[in-house]
Amino acid sequence: MLSKFQNAMIAMAVRKQTGATLIEYVLIVAVIAIAVFAASQAGLVEAITGIFSEAQTTIEGASDGTG
Repeated sequence: MLSKFQNAMIAMAVRKQTGATLIEYVLIVAVIAIAVFAASQAGLVEAITGIFSEAQTTIEGASDGTG
């Protein structure tokens, strides 16, 4: 059976782990936000839009029988 001290130490370790998990999630969200901002500044949005526009044109051409 665990002593009161051991129970307190386990409870404190669990609380610290919960706090650490929250901080990790905040850091992950921050890194994702920075990556999205950097991609938008680097012109990645325009490149992706171009790819989808080309795919749309190809699909529309295939359905019309012109492509």
